[in-house]
Amino acid sequence: MGLVSTAEFHAVLASAVHELKNSLSNVNRLIQDLSELYPESNQEKLLLECETNRMNNYLSQLLVLYKIEADAFKPRIDEHIAEDIILDVLAVQEALCSVNKLTLHSSCEENLLCYCDNDLVTNALNTLIQNAQRYAIAHIKISASLQDGYIAFCVEDDGPGLPEKLLHHQPLVKNPTDLKNNNFGLGLYFVSTIAQMHKNSTKTGQLQMDNLSELGGARFSLLIP
Repeated sequence: MGLVSTAEFHAVLASAVHELKNSLSNVNRLIQDLSELYPESNQEKLLLECETNRMNNYLSQLLVLYKIEADAFKPRIDEHIAEDIILDVLAVQEALCSVNKLTLHSSCEENLLCYCDNDLVTNALNTLIQNAQRYAIAHIKISASLQDGYIAFCVEDDGPGLPEKLLHHQPLVKNPTDLKNNNFGLGLYFVSTIAQMHKNSTKTGQLQMDNLSELGGARFSLLIP
């Protein structure tokens, strides 16, 4: 018999994630204090903030996935304006894109309403843009439109596009072992899981990927019914 039960391990893991998130919040406050003392280092401050935000984002994903696995999480579905969701994402991502010499474009159909968990969808879109920054050359685009009964949030880039072997693995990740076997990262696994938690009548949310970006590279489509 192991020294720690599965339930105890899960509780310790959740507690550790919370502690790490608290530590990152303290680091962010320290960065803010240092930026006031050394205003000339604004670019370095932005990079540090973006990296700590990225780590906090990953920890949030781990915590949500843990709660889903423990059947202790339910999405908070409500009516939201799609354009507001995109604006929230832009507020987080524009600075990092600028530091990385990338231009972040956006577009959204007018009066587009989305029934979703706002925090989860915003987190998912931030994740997709962070992923796009790894491959984009100069441009990234985020958009929202109505497509076949889904609100389609699309993140596109002008990079080399996705390799063929990844395009054949759709729908995306079905279980955690695919993370290793198909080289999917935690971020895409999280986005795919969040998509599938959104349901409306016979429709279930999904994450699709292809190389049909208007910018010439990869396109990730988060479809919310």
